[in-house]
Amino acid sequence: ASNRPVDVARVMFWETLGTLRWGIMCCGMMQRFRAGPDHSMERAMIGRRASETEIDLLRLLAPRHRGGA
Repeated sequence: ASNRPVDVARVMFWETLGTLRWGIMCCGMMQRFRAGPDHSMERAMIGRRASETEIDLLRLLAPRHRGGA
């Protein structure tokens, strides 16, 4: 809406950084579930999402090009 060009590399950088940050937070939740005083199911469920974040990071860092051939 602002008619300014979008810097795709900059957007990808911030998306990758945000995904990494979320993955670190998921790992922290799992650590807190395992060792900490909070053994809530919510922490365990968020912690298991770390593996999904790994896949997201791989897709962001090494995207596959879709198309024919």
